[in-house]
Amino acid sequence: MEGCLKICKWIPIAVILMAAAIYPFSSNIISPDEHGHTSRVRSAMTGLIIGIKGYQIEYEQLPAFAFTLQDEHVLQRTRGAILRVLSAEDVKNNPRKIAFIELWKAKDKKNGLYIDDSGSPVFVDPWGEAYYIMVDLDADGKIPNPDTRSGQPKELATSLIMFSSGPDRDPKTWEDNITSW
Repeated sequence: MEGCLKICKWIPIAVILMAAAIYPFSSNIISPDEHGHTSRVRSAMTGLIIGIKGYQIEYEQLPAFAFTLQDEHVLQRTRGAILRVLSAEDVKNNPRKIAFIELWKAKDKKNGLYIDDSGSPVFVDPWGEAYYIMVDLDADGKIPNPDTRSGQPKELATSLIMFSSGPDRDPKTWEDNITSW
């Protein structure tokens, strides 16, 4: 029984790592929209969510310390500490040195990972904007919905969401934003 528990613990981690290894190539499999951006954005967000959930399974907590503000009502960006933790560069907060994500390099600071002028990693969408992310920091199973348009729910029943601000690069205009929920 004890042996099964040890093996069973690793099965979800193995599945997550396999999915994380495959997702950079999945944009060639998913049928693209007219510009191909929506599929790539959704694939990138899925990969990051898989990485964060993999960290959560491995360390039995969300990497909340990696976010600059400890308020789940505040949108965070895909830059800095969270990327270093998930890519195994931050061994203090990822002591097992597990790479939960592998990100591709950006071209002209668009659609991928680049290092900004301060030396911090930034992961951006096809329009050059870092993704937005919200994490359930109080563990109540809900996140405030950043989309405040009429008819949208005030809260989302999940522990993690992401979105791209879309072609207009404005997170407040929801018509072109691409969401993970």
